Amino acid sequence: MKRVIPFLCVMVLPVVAAAQDTEGYPEAYAARPLVLDAGMVQTGLDLGLGLIKGRMAKDITLGVGAQWGVVRNFELGLGIEAMNYSSGLAGAKFGGFDIAARYRFIDMLAAELHLFAPGDRTFVDSFSKQRVGLMLGIPFQWIAVRDMLKVHAALNFLVGFVADDYPTSGGDFPQMTLGLQYGLTYNPIRQLFLDLSFGTDFGLRPSAGSFGDRVAIPAALTLGGTLVRGTLDLYASFVLANLKPPVGNAFDNKAVGIGARMRF
Repeated sequence: MKRVIPFLCVMVLPVVAAAQDTEGYPEAYAARPLVLDAGMVQTGLDLGLGLIKGRMAKDITLGVGAQWGVVRNFELGLGIEAMNYSSGLAGAKFGGFDIAARYRFIDMLAAELHLFAPGDRTFVDSFSKQRVGLMLGIPFQWIAVRDMLKVHAALNFLVGFVADDYPTSGGDFPQMTLGLQYGLTYNPIRQLFLDLSFGTDFGLRPSAGSFGDRVAIPAALTLGGTLVRGTLDLYASFVLANLKPPVGNAFDNKAVGIGARMRF
């Protein structure tokens, strides 16, 4: 979930002025379907700021992405972490990419497959020598109150293939994570939304015969608004990487961000 609860960030799009009315697509965030409408495209740009204890305001991420509703109930997506900057550590580097496909079986349930490389996409560590990874996910949502309240969840299984000589791999190959996401989205009005999400990630090490010996509980709070006839979302977020870290406290590893999504 380290990846699945992303750092949300700022975006200024020149296409705002040319935004088209996405007629039929819900304006309220809590009413959004699991996939985009057929023919619809969504683009975004994210900027995140890490506020890790001892490294205040020295970690910056910049991400761009797009999703396309290919046909009814089927969506393709591409996410790129264009920059991952850590002052005094690795400096600025390319964070990796993520290619995704999602199919919706019914309004409440879908399945998705991700192929990603080479950035930080596994739970246990940040694997700079990760070759490639896969994630299989089953997202779920229930719109409890129309245009106002949505319950969402997802079960994810990640597999990361790491270079054997990476120091923290411990000889375990591949690295695996079983993750559960869950949260609520609330729209007091259609143009304003609030989302509170949590996760529980279990690190799996099959070569060591262990299950869940490393557990993380991330959390994220997002506040946003929808503008330009329902085509533009602007938002800000606050993220805690782990509510129960093995050392220190939950606020030692946190991040903030602002961002946007445009549909046309």
